[in-house]
Amino acid sequence: MVEAVPAVEVRCEYLFSPTRTARGSLARDEPLHLLVTASCLAPLAAGLVLHSLEARPSLVRPSLVRGQPALEAVSAGGLGARCDALLREGSEHTALFALRPCADLPAQSLGTVVASWSRAPLEPGAEPSTDGGAEGSGTEPAAALAPERSARLASPAAAALPLPPREALPFAPPASSTEAALPAVAVEPVEFDLALTVPSEGRLGALLQLQLSITNRTDALHTFRLSFSENEAFLFSGFKLQQFQLPPGFGHTAKFNLVPILSGPAQLPPLRLLCTSTNAELLDPKARRLVFVAPGGVQRNA
Repeated sequence: MVEAVPAVEVRCEYLFSPTRTARGSLARDEPLHLLVTASCLAPLAAGLVLHSLEARPSLVRPSLVRGQPALEAVSAGGLGARCDALLREGSEHTALFALRPCADLPAQSLGTVVASWSRAPLEPGAEPSTDGGAEGSGTEPAAALAPERSARLASPAAAALPLPPREALPFAPPASSTEAALPAVAVEPVEFDLALTVPSEGRLGALLQLQLSITNRTDALHTFRLSFSENEAFLFSGFKLQQFQLPPGFGHTAKFNLVPILSGPAQLPPLRLLCTSTNAELLDPKARRLVFVAPGGVQRNA
């Protein structure tokens, strides 16, 4: 029995924020990024031309005349990315889509991603290039959010080949398509707006400030517990434990003062926010937040 192997594999991955990682779900109307990777699996000397990648959201209300899509594009480019990349066995091409969930849904796939490709011979004497990213409208460079992945794609062992001029092709092969479902995930209504402001750098012995703001978007009164723990890299000033209540539509802002006592990369003390009304963690307790602390010194006036 001969097993058919697909020539192109499409993988999809949601890039969660630390808050969404803790909840394990998406939030309605909250922008997110979808990373799509198309890999060439076929050992063809001719290579494959990856024409485009397209996100196709599912309809959550098919009874309507036009239906309601589960996702919509945030950027003006839409849901499609033009690639026109020539791939060989082992090479990959990535695209980053900016999307927004449009409806509350239980855990399910929110649509599919379709890769359009065809076979094409290489131009004589063509050399591999190091361009492994996507430049189609409606996407963003994957290196912005996944530099380690982009560096791997740019390695000589897995690189996209330059597309030969059309006149060099003896014929135009018919286009094929490969479809992959988006990962199953639940979409929840936005209950609380969170804004965490942390410094990225500081100076030894100089004051740094961390700020957290939360707004209650529900129709009920909720109680919260905010806790802050010290570590060996910073001195702390302020309340380590705060408990407060927020009526619907109200917000609260907490500020913490830190003084770094060690230079170099330092991990900020852990911050936890618990909604005691629902027993839900609103911040990922495992998230690592780093700040670079420069050595202190005497500042001289110019």
